[in-house]
Amino acid sequence: MVSNAAIHFAGAPFFGDGDNAGVIVSSEGNIEGIGKATVDVSSSWDWDLYDGTVHPCALMNITSHTFSAGNLPGPGPFTTLATVTITAENGDQIDGMVRGGSVCEIAVFSGPTCTINEGVTTFEILGGTGKFASATGSGILRSVFDFCSGTFLLDEIILHLNK
Repeated sequence: MVSNAAIHFAGAPFFGDGDNAGVIVSSEGNIEGIGKATVDVSSSWDWDLYDGTVHPCALMNITSHTFSAGNLPGPGPFTTLATVTITAENGDQIDGMVRGGSVCEIAVFSGPTCTINEGVTTFEILGGTGKFASATGSGILRSVFDFCSGTFLLDEIILHLNK
């Protein structure tokens, strides 16, 4: 998969009790058994346990979450939906709901401070459109994003699809 857009935003304050961060991302590439496709993900995670002394991990939220601010165009609010949508080149879609996962800081750099994060998201396939209208199954999204350079270092998907 080739990611072409990632939008990251955080609730205020970012650190402290009940902190959440989120992402809206769109990736394009080839998926085995589907062909050329676009994967759209809207998800968030909870940094509540972050203490600033170790590389933290946060658990994925399995419901929607609304943010009052972020770095999207405009001041907000923004909402992540805990969804995964895979659109084949012909327009047929696979619809999924986030069921779990985590985001972990795997490297932290100073001057300026930035991180490399690894995210693993599990999702349940709940149908779709066209030839995927009665699809069921599950999937895993795994990505490594470098916030220092603003690029994906890894972006992959594993599907267990029953049509």
